[in-house]
Amino acid sequence: MMIAIVDILICILSLPLVEAALRDARNAALFGDETFCTVWGCLWAISVSTSIFLIGLLSFSRLCLLMFPQVKLNPLAAVAMCVTVVVIMCIVCSCLLLSNTTFMAYKPMWMYCFFSIYPGHNLDYIITEDGYKAGIFIVILFTLIPTITFVLISISFVLSLFYLHRSQAAANLTCSGRTQRTVHAAKTVVLVTMIYIISQLPFVLIAIQ
Repeated sequence: MMIAIVDILICILSLPLVEAALRDARNAALFGDETFCTVWGCLWAISVSTSIFLIGLLSFSRLCLLMFPQVKLNPLAAVAMCVTVVVIMCIVCSCLLLSNTTFMAYKPMWMYCFFSIYPGHNLDYIITEDGYKAGIFIVILFTLIPTITFVLISISFVLSLFYLHRSQAAANLTCSGRTQRTVHAAKTVVLVTMIYIISQLPFVLIAIQ
């Protein structure tokens, strides 16, 4: 349910991207408003980070069940972790905007609003020392962390394939209903994880260059 809610939010947030793509020279009317750009940029950063976290959580939870079939996962713990991620991202976005060293700016080439050390991409703006520190933090937060998350999910994917093969063999031998349900659920999660890895690979390659 949490994944569905986040996906619906991302779909809604994608509508301004469509509007920007259809405009001449991508001069989006919605993103041209400073308030809208700031709110949209924060919501986009939060929702995308939450989506990545949920995919990782789903992958690791299936891996745990494959490795330790007798373990019972607590759904409330997953909800608590998801809420924690959202709260942390809200705090980070708020601190970046309130620091007066980071701004939300729209770049037509990318068709979305993002955190920048230049207000509205004013190249005449003089960057302070705090601005440089904020810029480094932005790079780490929005480049390094997603890349590390991608690597961890990829490792989980490979391990899941290994344990899935073992669990499938065990299910065929024991004909256990619980084991078979676990295997079927794990197959679905492995497929979703594989699709995520394939779709994110170009972005990760760009980020590490």
